[in-house]
Formats: sequence, C-alpha cells, structure tokens
Amino acid sequence: MTATKLRASAPDSKGEGASRSSNIDSLISEARTLLTYRDSPDPESFRDPLEFIRDDHGRQLRMCNLLDAFTEKLEVEPVKPLASALLEYLKDDLPLHTEDEERDLRPALERRCQPDDGIEEILRQLTREHELNRDLVAFMIDDLEALANGRSLTNSVRLVMNVREFSETQRQHVTWEDR
Repeated sequence: MTATKLRASAPDSKGEGASRSSNIDSLISEARTLLTYRDSPDPESFRDPLEFIRDDHGRQLRMCNLLDAFTEKLEVEPVKPLASALLEYLKDDLPLHTEDEERDLRPALERRCQPDDGIEEILRQLTREHELNRDLVAFMIDDLEALANGRSLTNSVRLVMNVREFSETQRQHVTWEDR
C-alpha cells in the first residue's frame, strides 16, 4: 500500500464500479446488520452476562473482518458509507462492550478463580489490552471520521496499520476471554 491520498467518495472512472459496488454494498450491509443488533437485542440474552459477552464477541470478530476488508478497499473504491458504519460501531458499540466486560466479566473471573490460578496477572493483561484498544480506536476514529465526511487521508498507512493491529489484538483477546 502506498501513502498516496485516498478518495473518500470519488467514482470509479474505468467502468468497473458496478461489480465493485456490489462487493462494497455487501460489506456495508453486513456492517449495518451488526449495528441493528444494538437496537433490538434479545431480552433473554441479558439473563447471563457472560453469555451476552460471548455472543457479542461474535459480532466483534465479524466487525474485525469488516475492518480488514475495508482496508483492502481504501485505494480502489468509494468508502464513505462503509467508513460511516465502521465509525458508528467503534464509537458506540465497542465502548459498551468493553464496559460490559469490565463491569461483568472481571468480577466473575475474580469470584470464580483461585489465587493460584494467576488471575491477578490475567486481569492486568486484560486491562492492558483494553487500554491498547482504546488508543488504536482513537486513531482509527480520527481517520474514519475524515473518510466518512468525504475528506481524503494523506497517510493511509496509519489507518491500515492501526486496523490490522486492532483486529489482531481483538481476535486474540476474544479467543482468550471465550476460553
């Protein structure tokens, strides 16, 4: 990937836009589907906070896949609508998920684990990962807001690197928590 300026919404000039459009449209549709869950969750899912977090991890992994696909589209397709959907997830949904983990998962681990399980180091690691993710998300939000508002990025490499690091750490984090 080059560090060229990115176009947030310029049309494809080679007539290939229709086939690409369906691909980007499916990514946008997937992102919107993940966002609608927040507006109408199953009330039964709140009975078991740990199961709720586990279910939400599935959404998180799907969003990581969308973020990865997004970085592949940056230099070749209009990304404004997808940037908007990803931005909404990172600003609204992810902070709620992190709060749920810190409010429900951490106390559950503290109650269920014995001191010789090494729970204190595990909890410190979870805290470090949440802090790293907050930092990465802050950078991604800045870049996604620019794209969502039709502005170009002068350094697309920063966004791509942050998305890749975020997705990788999220996948590891989710895998660990679900065990």
